[in-house]
Amino acid sequence: MKLKEEVLLNETIMNCSQQSNCLQYWGPVGHKFSNLFLITVNDFLQKYFENKSVKKIKQIFSSIVELVQNVADYNETNFLRGFPNSFIGVKVFESKVMIFTKNKILSDDVLSLKFLLSQITGLIGNDLESEYKDAILNGKSLLFANNSAFRGIKI
Repeated sequence: MKLKEEVLLNETIMNCSQQSNCLQYWGPVGHKFSNLFLITVNDFLQKYFENKSVKKIKQIFSSIVELVQNVADYNETNFLRGFPNSFIGVKVFESKVMIFTKNKILSDDVLSLKFLLSQITGLIGNDLESEYKDAILNGKSLLFANNSAFRGIKI
């Protein structure tokens, strides 16, 4: 897919065209950039949820941090000669937040990623939370920040 087509597809997915409730980025993502981008995301969330619980904002932000860091970690580990274009989008609705990330993966990782995703999506309730806590304690990632990535965080 050509770059212009990719950008248009990302805009279609997020439906963010010139909306103030949406933040999106398309380009290379490494650790340095992800740290700067997350500062912007935090300010963005504070703007929209200034009257909401700090706990809820932290839950949302933690999910975004995990997803963005997953992209940066994968790029730093696998693309030593330049990062691919990645897409990160955050869109705020009245009662929910949509978080979207997209990144190139190596063909050698496709099968293991599909297996991991099938394992994660097959977990329910306490099993998912338990796996998440185990992953965090062992310095791993479940690809998603926490069970809120599956069930949603009620604002």
